[in-house]
Amino acid sequence: MSIKITEAVYRKKNADGTELVLYLGPSDLDKESYESIYRDHLFCPHPKCMAKLIFVSGNVQVNHFRTWRKSETEPLKGLHIEGCPNGIEQEESERSRRRRDPSYKYNISDEHMSSVLSRAYRAFLQKQQSYGPLKGGGVVKPDGVGGGKIDTTLSPTGTSALFGEGEDVTEGREPPIPVRKIENIDDKDIGKVRCIVGEVLKFYWDEEKKYAYINLKTKNSKKVKVHFNERFEANNRPQFRLFGFLNDYIKHLEKNNTPIICCCIGELNMNKSGIDARPDRYSAFSINNKKLYAIVHEVRGSVN
Repeated sequence: MSIKITEAVYRKKNADGTELVLYLGPSDLDKESYESIYRDHLFCPHPKCMAKLIFVSGNVQVNHFRTWRKSETEPLKGLHIEGCPNGIEQEESERSRRRRDPSYKYNISDEHMSSVLSRAYRAFLQKQQSYGPLKGGGVVKPDGVGGGKIDTTLSPTGTSALFGEGEDVTEGREPPIPVRKIENIDDKDIGKVRCIVGEVLKFYWDEEKKYAYINLKTKNSKKVKVHFNERFEANNRPQFRLFGFLNDYIKHLEKNNTPIICCCIGELNMNKSGIDARPDRYSAFSINNKKLYAIVHEVRGSVN
């Protein structure tokens, strides 16, 4: 695995052709500033080394920089020059690392999300434990739902991450996504990735303001909503424009007095108005077990 790096160089071309160069430590960044300013512009601080770096933050590990992993399309992006001390790779397989560090962050695939959303919905409807408990530390993954093609002999460890802030799973199953009925959300869930399940109270969408949310019904004083904020809109712009179909679908269900169940995988955040679940992609939520494009297809079909 790549070693933790304690310094990075921020490089960005100015409009006049000059280059802005800043040396940064992990304490100079946070999650928001990294995404809005520094992402794609961080490099190795070793002289003449232009390997790209990423910023790693979270509750389970100390903030640091790490070499941006090579990919098939960009194989040289994370390549350090010969002799660079930051290019040393620790000889440890991902299998060993996940066993040693179960809190390591991993990205979630769309396939994994779909499995969790479907099982959470069915369990909510049946009000039984067939698909795993929905209380406390429950995870709707009794048989270890993972990526299908991934080796299932390795226990699912690590912490789920959104917005590409973790590493891709290459060995073993993807990490579990704990499921919460909204009444069971507690302080330990804040700042973590969770799948929440509840009945829809209200849907609000403003395409011009690039903002939407789904208020969920609660049996206590908690106010919980699925929050599609500007960051969601920026990452899912074509799909956000389709939210008018989502609005029509919810109104149709309300008109027919049909229970409206929302399942959403997102990072839970606490603010003055209550708890927000913030998904990172359009495939991270469902209404009555239907994803966005299935809803669009159904609404268009009813019109025709």
